This record gives sequence, C-alpha cells and structure tokens, in this order.
Amino acid sequence: MDLVFEYQLKEFKINLLMSDGQAFENFFCNFMAIYKEDFRRVRAFGGQGDRKNDGFLPSRGEYYQCYAPEDISLKRTEAYALNKLNKDFEGLFESWDTKWPIKTFFYVLNDKYKGTPPSVWDEINHLENSFKHIVFNILDTDGIERIFKNKFSKEQRRELVGITPPEATVELKSFNTTAKQEDYNLKGWLTLLNSSILDKIDCLEKLNIKNWYYKDNQQTLKSKYISDLKNLMSNQNTIQLSFLDDLKDKFPSLFYIWNKYFNNEKQIINKLILNINRSESQVFRNTDWDYQSFITESISSVINMYNEVVNLNNNILDQASLSKVNHNFGKIIREIPVNDYNSNELLEGLLSEILQSGNLSSINIIQDSKVGFVINDDILNNINSIAPFRIFNGDSDIDSIISFLIGSYESITEDGKLLFSPHLNTSHIIFLENTLNFIHKERVLKLQKRSNIGLYFFIKNHSN
Repeated sequence: MDLVFEYQLKEFKINLLMSDGQAFENFFCNFMAIYKEDFRRVRAFGGQGDRKNDGFLPSRGEYYQCYAPEDISLKRTEAYALNKLNKDFEGLFESWDTKWPIKTFFYVLNDKYKGTPPSVWDEINHLENSFKHIVFNILDTDGIERIFKNKFSKEQRRELVGITPPEATVELKSFNTTAKQEDYNLKGWLTLLNSSILDKIDCLEKLNIKNWYYKDNQQTLKSKYISDLKNLMSNQNTIQLSFLDDLKDKFPSLFYIWNKYFNNEKQIINKLILNINRSESQVFRNTDWDYQSFITESISSVINMYNEVVNLNNNILDQASLSKVNHNFGKIIREIPVNDYNSNELLEGLLSEILQSGNLSSINIIQDSKVGFVINDDILNNINSIAPFRIFNGDSDIDSIISFLIGSYESITEDGKLLFSPHLNTSHIIFLENTLNFIHKERVLKLQKRSNIGLYFFIKNHSN
C-alpha cells in the first residue's frame, strides 16, 4: 500500500467534504491552477462580480462555474442548482463569448459524493441542444477525485494538500540509517526559528488598531511598528535562507514544508504592509475585508499557518521542538445543537455568556414565531441596560431582516472614526431554529467578513 498516496487522498477528500460556497471555489481554483498551468481564475470585483466565470482556460475556450451547497439532496437546493446553472451560463455567454469563444462549459458541482440530481443533467442536455457548438458537462466530486488520483503527480498532490507525515517520516528514517538524528542540529535550528517567529508575531500584533489608531501620534506609532517589522523580517530572512539551505539535501520534505510557510508568510505580511497606509475603502476594494478585519485576519493567517507547521513538525520528529501560538483573532461563528427540551436553556446560557464577556455592542435574535422562546427578565433587563437588543420574527420576511442587518452593520466608510468607534465591541446575531436557508446564511457570512459581528446558529438535532 502506498501510504503517502492514501494520506494525500484522505486529505483531499476532507477538503472536498468540508468546502461549501466560496471555500469550495477557492479550493477548486487552486486545484485547477496546479493541474493546468494556463488556468486563469476570475476574481469577483465590486458590483461587476466575476461575470459568472470562476475560472477558464483561454487557449481552449474552457470555462468553469462552481456551486457547492451544504446538501445537494434537498429539494430547494436542487431548484437553486437549476436556476444557478441557467443564470450563470446566460451571464457567462453574454460577457465572455465575444472575447474568448466558449467551446466547453463545466458546471462544477460539489455534491459531496451524493450524486447529481437527474434534473440538473436534463438541463445540461437542454443547453447542449440550444448551443450545439458548445460542449456542456458536469464535473462533480467523483470527477474531481478521478483527476486528482489519475492525472496529478505526487508533487502536484503535495502542492494541493501539503506534505504528509508518512513521506516525511520515511525520509527521516532513511537519513538515520547513516547517521543518528542527534548528529544533525535540527532541534537547534527549530529552537532558533521558534524564537524568531514568535518575535515576528509580537511585531505583527502591534499593528492591531487598538495599539495606534486612537493615539495622538498615530502615524508616528504606525510607521515605527511597520519599520520594526520590516527590520525583523530582513534579519530573519538570513536565518531562514541558511536553515532552508541546510534542509534541502538532508530533509526534502521538511524543506518543502518550511519553504512554503516562509513564502506564504512573506506574501501575507507584504500585503499587510502595502495596504495598512491606504484608506479604509481602498483596503476593502483590494482585499474584500474592512480595515480592522484585514489587519486581524492577516495576523491570524500567519499564526494559523505557523501552528499547522508546528503540529506537522512535532508529529514527524516525535518531539515538541516547536511551540504553538495561542492567540486567536478569529471572529465568532458558532453552531449550537439543540433539541426540544434544552433550546430555551441554551439561549439563556448564551446570553449570560455574552453579558459576562463584556464584549457587547448589541444583540439581535431572529426566531421562528411559532417556537416561543422565553427569556429570563433579569437577563433581558441586564442586556437592555447595556446595549440595544432586538428580536425579529424570522418566518415573516427574512430577506428584509437580512437587509436591515447589512444596513446596520456593514462597516465600509472613509471616516475611520465612524468605522472603528462602533466596533470596539461585537454585535451579536443569534439565529434560532430554521430561520435561515443556505442563501441567507451566505449573505450573513459575507456581512461578517466586512464587520465585527458574532454569529450563532441554533441547529435542531433531529435525532432527538
């Protein structure tokens, strides 16, 4: 059995099964960029969007449009899939056919191995009859997996899913047949790197807005923190290059892991430095994040990547040579399983938890009017004395409610004080029962990307 291949395939399937919406589109575009060098991703831009083209091969007239629902087997999902197929192709044909003629159209469907509904195949057949010069096809989860298994080289699979513990372990054992691991100062290198990367993360944390934005000398402080970060990066670059040069021949797998980490880290930090002196609206146009979120997301990305490397290295070497960074800048997204007996209790517990955290700008509850949640008067009085508190009837007009939330919490403005002052604390939005479908949930998740809101989804446990 090829343990490396089995592990790569397992990681690949996990990525597919865990990817919905934008996450799947990102994964698929990375997949295609590795598979076909001339694949071009189309980035959504402002009101123009991506003009119904997630990616294409210009030289071959081959176009791809992704759809990744949470559950393709639901009737409403099937209906949406059909509607999306037609609208996406109509928009694609109108915007792109005159520039790079469409020869092949792939509807990329993450069905999570459940199979494509017959109605979607019928619609593909209808489109083929209407546009006889274009080949239409569906690329589902099985099809993507077949490409990964049969068309990708070991190196391409590695680029997509990363290094695998089995291949790194085999490599280390091979090296140790001629020399003991102690003869090579790998632990010393890792200790040095651990210290330098922690220093870099400390420098990054100083760029958080709370450390400079409200100060009288904000520009001076910000410039100093950026200069300190640049100097540290320059000094550490020498260490990194020496480390990689030492790894290259002895441990190619570890070389791959660290080289990828250093490159990704450098891209994130350079992008942060480039944008931090721009206006809030410019940052949003360039990154799709609001100003504060862009900074914290950049720091969080570096920390998360580093922690992944820590886990992998310690697993491979069977020793804790590296330590994790425990800081967490992620925004609140929680799914709370409930049943008929504990939903009210869990809601009151959540509200008490939010109150005790002190991180509270407002609370909004969207519920099904038929459920009849009852909130303790003491909790209600405490909330009302601190922050705005609203309860919406989610089964009446959820579209209007989502539009209201977007209008209230979207944080794109040229005025930094208007942007940041309301966002010192988090606005909490709690969705009870089945008030949201997947389209509404996508809108809310996109809103969170642009504002400081915490999201809580009460999920009914049907097994009870």
